[in-house]
Amino acid sequence: MKIRTRSQKISAAAVALLSLSLAWPTAADEDEAPETVLTLSPGGATLEGAESIVESYGGAYSADAIVIQGNVYNFADLDGVSTIGRIDSSFNGIEGIAQVNQSVGTFENQANVVSLAVGGSAEGVLGDLSAAVGVIYKDNKVNVTDAVLGSHINDSFNNMSGIAQVNQSSGGVNNQHNVLVVGVDLEGAAEFIALSDDALAVHSGGNEVEVDGDFEPKVTRTNSFNNFSGIAQVNQVAGFGNTTGQTMAVSVNTINIP
Repeated sequence: MKIRTRSQKISAAAVALLSLSLAWPTAADEDEAPETVLTLSPGGATLEGAESIVESYGGAYSADAIVIQGNVYNFADLDGVSTIGRIDSSFNGIEGIAQVNQSVGTFENQANVVSLAVGGSAEGVLGDLSAAVGVIYKDNKVNVTDAVLGSHINDSFNNMSGIAQVNQSSGGVNNQHNVLVVGVDLEGAAEFIALSDDALAVHSGGNEVEVDGDFEPKVTRTNSFNNFSGIAQVNQVAGFGNTTGQTMAVSVNTINIP
């Protein structure tokens, strides 16, 4: 058996990667559809787009996040491959937002989106949060013979405070996304109303995955996220034809105590 190795490693990283939309009480921008990126393969395509939209009007705010992902008519023939992704001793002791996409696969979509709106009024606050995710996974074919796959996170994201969004994938034709929508009232409003709405649409059909020979997928997460304070969204995949995602909406109201 002949194995071709492909690996990727992140180590000794202590930098927060930022992808954040922030709105203070100002006139709102017009809503726009997310810009999408289309990648063509022989006979197939992957599609991905992500957008965060924020608006704030003093006592009212809204935050929206939109993610679109797709894998259609792709074909992958993998014979004797070893794809290993590793995050070692990274993102420890940081404060803020860490967003990581690591892929050692074929035809992969990965997205991390944070949308944050800040408003304030002592009289009252109305918050509107929404997240929408659409995934199309249709008519893809993957042939695998003798493959070793691995996604590993070791000694990372310890003593961190903030938001961590991690997508790690080895294999092929996978979709991963983390979406977080946050609304914050800074004035300690006497009346606080928060509305949230999440929508997920997945269209899947006609997909084929054939595995022959030795197939060794492995996912590990060791000694990580210890003493972590905040929100962590983590997707790890070692395989083919997976769609994994996490969507969360959070509203925060400060309280002024005399």
